[in-house]
Amino acid sequence: MFYKIVDNKIIKAPSPLIIGDQYVITRNEQIHNEQGYYKILELPYPDDNKQYEPIYYMQDNKIIRDWKQIELPPIPYEDRVVNRIRERYNINQELAILRQRDVKFDEWMEYNNYVE
Repeated sequence: MFYKIVDNKIIKAPSPLIIGDQYVITRNEQIHNEQGYYKILELPYPDDNKQYEPIYYMQDNKIIRDWKQIELPPIPYEDRVVNRIRERYNINQELAILRQRDVKFDEWMEYNNYVE
């Protein structure tokens, strides 16, 4: 497959190629390169648990797909609190404890101490 970069987006070569007033069906790399379409060399996605987005650039008659690290927005406080609660209690357990507050007071106290 052959592509070109337009506004950091990849555009696939049409099939057939239109060269002058002719339609050409080919896999010939040189013909595609002459029309501005190139193969993509895909660099592996980094394995470091960070978030990346693809970036494309030309190098030696190839399009290189590389990766640029993106900053994730901070997790809101409320979501962090819920995540910590879910480490110990799933939603069903939490609702059961809250419903049975008067019946299982010790269990509710343990839950309440944890979430506070």
